[in-house]
Amino acid sequence: MCNDRLGHLRADQALVQAGAVLSDAVRSSDVHARVGGEEFAGLLAQTNETNAFEVLERFRKALENTRITLKDGTELSITVSIGYCDLFDGLHDVDHWFNLADHALYQAKAQGRNRIIKWVPDPVAR
Repeated sequence: MCNDRLGHLRADQALVQAGAVLSDAVRSSDVHARVGGEEFAGLLAQTNETNAFEVLERFRKALENTRITLKDGTELSITVSIGYCDLFDGLHDVDHWFNLADHALYQAKAQGRNRIIKWVPDPVAR
């Protein structure tokens, strides 16, 4: 949405600042990066479900409360939708894991944005 609303150059300025907020919110043991466009990915090492949600919620709230100033002086605030997936035995590879988190991200956007959704498997029909 940043790219659509602001244009790529101005959105990039906002996303760089969002990345800085992410860097402040995660722990030194975590790995995170911008993976393209408006998307970031993170690997929360040695983290259980509760701690993962706490880290992600800290980032979501911090970004929601941050005023971003662009080079032209424009101030704005942005929010983030987050999808995540715990490590589990049925994962095929890293791409599979990323795709499941991406699926949860789209659920977060569909449910109103500015929220965190964990990917959970569809219940097996009996």
